[in-house]
Amino acid sequence: MKILGFCFLLISMNLGCSGKKEDSDKTPGSSRAASEKVNQAGGLTKGMSTGDATKNQMTGGPHEGAPASEKVKKKPEPVTKCLGHVCYITRVTPGVKKTIEAVKNFKNLRIVFNAGTGDQDLKTIALLPWVSSLELPDTNVTDFSPLTTLVDLKTLKIRNLLTKKPVNTLPLGKLAALKTLDLHYTKDKIGSLEFLKKLPQLEELILWDAQAGDLTLLKSLTACKKLTLHLTEVRDLDFLRPLENLEYLFLSKQEVSDFTPLSELKKLKVLNLVLLSGALKNSKLLGRLGGLENLVILHTPLPDLSFVARLKKLRVLKIPGTGISSIGFVRGLSDLLILDVSKNPVTSLAPVAPLKKLVQLHIKGTKITNLSPLNNLKKLTTLTLDKGYKKGDRSRLLKTNQALKIY
Repeated sequence: MKILGFCFLLISMNLGCSGKKEDSDKTPGSSRAASEKVNQAGGLTKGMSTGDATKNQMTGGPHEGAPASEKVKKKPEPVTKCLGHVCYITRVTPGVKKTIEAVKNFKNLRIVFNAGTGDQDLKTIALLPWVSSLELPDTNVTDFSPLTTLVDLKTLKIRNLLTKKPVNTLPLGKLAALKTLDLHYTKDKIGSLEFLKKLPQLEELILWDAQAGDLTLLKSLTACKKLTLHLTEVRDLDFLRPLENLEYLFLSKQEVSDFTPLSELKKLKVLNLVLLSGALKNSKLLGRLGGLENLVILHTPLPDLSFVARLKKLRVLKIPGTGISSIGFVRGLSDLLILDVSKNPVTSLAPVAPLKKLVQLHIKGTKITNLSPLNNLKKLTTLTLDKGYKKGDRSRLLKTNQALKIY
């Protein structure tokens, strides 16, 4: 019995010691307990720390024998969206290049960088050396040198330079294929437009709130057919004289002293004079522009528009807010399709009666009260006027012309 009791005591002591040992391994901070737990979960591999293994358990990360593609996450391709003939990009990668060049006739695509792109993004355009049309809206780019690699570039649009750091100039002189240049809201951001002297082949130039001061350097653009100038602080139009090929001219928010140089542009078909101020001398000379088909004079004080009577090819005439009180000069414009005399103290529509081809007429804000001169204008489909006209006048017009819409 004594021997049995002694054995029982030894067994009890051994169990107790074993139990204490296990407890000590399970106490917080025990590296052995943590190691055993991770090993049991199959998370710890040779050379891997306990922290890494625990992270893998939580995220389902790499395990021993996993392929390299699982161990290193690939950088996501920048989003590229191609809609019709336009592709929107942030930067060009081999993957983006592949996506774009999979589009049918990809060399004719307009490539548009997404807003906010910078110098590093523009550098990647070198992967698309065939680009013929490029747009950079709301851009932070200050280094435009990557553009020099685009030898086939025909159209370049830079709209709204966000950078606070001025750009000395644009390195465009070597772009022999460039035909259209559009600079919007770049004033005080581009130090000089001297590069334009090296672009005699340019056919369209848009400077919209883009540059102030002397524009005599535009004289070299002898091939130019379309010119838009808004808020360029131009006063002297002398620079227009050599631009004999101009067919379209848009002048907006300028202080103009003399129209004489403009009157010498014999090939001009479209002329827009918007919100002009200044002396505005010799406006009568604009009657020399016999090829004009579209004339817009908007909120520009030219109360004497008698020269318009000489513009026999006019199809569109918009002259709201010019201060005219009579429109007798339109009587002989037999090809006129659209006439807008809104916001003028005009009193009579009698000169409009012979205009049988007229399709649109706008007379809001005038002093016209009699609509009967319009009764025989069978092709008239749109008429905008004030609400004060009698219902009877409207009804008679609508009876004689069921296609007419009055607004």
